[in-house]
Amino acid sequence: TYNALTAIQDQAERFSQTLLEQAQWLPEENRNTIKEWIGACKKGRNDYKNTVESGFNQLETFLGAGN
Repeated sequence: TYNALTAIQDQAERFSQTLLEQAQWLPEENRNTIKEWIGACKKGRNDYKNTVESGFNQLETFLGAGN
């Protein structure tokens, strides 16, 4: 389900944040890349949710129009 996907991605984000805090040897450029990746994952997840919800709304409208 979407909630399970969200929980997994949130856990991965927390892990990544912990890694960034503890890995002082990691260059700033790499840190920024990881932060951008986290942001892209969140955006993709939200875009996916909105697309699916929109599709279901359109389907409900279509099926409701036939009644």
